Amino acid sequence: MKRTPLKRSPIVRKTPLVRTQPSKPNRKGSPRTSVEFSENTRRKARIRANFSCESTNCRNPPTQHHHRRMKSQGGIGQLVNDHLVCPEHHRQIHDNPDWAYRHGLLVRSHNEPVNVPVYPGCSLDCQENHVNQ
Repeated sequence: MKRTPLKRSPIVRKTPLVRTQPSKPNRKGSPRTSVEFSENTRRKARIRANFSCESTNCRNPPTQHHHRRMKSQGGIGQLVNDHLVCPEHHRQIHDNPDWAYRHGLLVRSHNEPVNVPVYPGCSLDCQENHVNQ
């Protein structure tokens, strides 16, 4: 049995395609839904931290806003999710996630940052579980 090549007819739209949603998500929405910290939230975090790193006894200038609940886990740009830190402590938080979860510096996706206290003053040697997540 001999096979014949399929013939495809071009599809012609009778009406133009209309997009119902924007092609890129709007990240500059309201502070409740935006994943980035607004300038107002950043200012409030600097005032709350007294313009210094929120880790205990750190004298480095705070230049990074850390999401306690990561953006990939649904963290949004609210003040309770913001932790103002220097680059050294920000790297320490992400390099040691088990330690950071135990001290409330990272929050699991099923918890709200407002319900998880922060214990930033412990060293990396601390094995105590300050926060049950």
